[in-house]
Amino acid sequence: MIDKGMMPHNLGLDDKYSIWCKGIGGLSLRRRIQLHSQDSFLAGRDLVIIDIGSNDISIPHLSVNQFAINLTSFAAYLIQGLDVKKVAVCQIIRRDAEPFSGYNDRVIDANIAIEAAIKTTGLPIVLWKHRCGLWNPSGDIFESDGIHLSKSVGYPKYLRSIRDCIIRVSAWKLDPTYVCC
Repeated sequence: MIDKGMMPHNLGLDDKYSIWCKGIGGLSLRRRIQLHSQDSFLAGRDLVIIDIGSNDISIPHLSVNQFAINLTSFAAYLIQGLDVKKVAVCQIIRRDAEPFSGYNDRVIDANIAIEAAIKTTGLPIVLWKHRCGLWNPSGDIFESDGIHLSKSVGYPKYLRSIRDCIIRVSAWKLDPTYVCC
């Protein structure tokens, strides 16, 4: 969950953007999908950014391919059911402390599966590949638990990546030959 005190007003973007953040720590996709009562505030939005999956991927018996299909189906529901214009699904970030051996390999596999599932939809959904040193960090981006982003390094990088996502995906033309991200 983002500490609102760390986030500059409107992520430092001009007023043509109206940013609204909602985070629920520890949430899995299955639990999020059950919270349909919270979906009405998303209806008609220009862009919804979904950052979910690291808790799901930490369940060893869960198929990454099935997770990717479920996540893409949720993104499609936002577009087809709630009239959201574009959806950006955030790349799952590897952890410094793996909950089990091979977790970070599953993250890579999940991101590949998510990108492939998105391509089959024909909908304005994109996998947002984090920038700003989150995928290949050159510093300590995690808290001491090795899971959560640090307030001093990790979150500022994350917020810069989300800001970049808003700018790039908002400008994305819904032309299939145009590469967004």
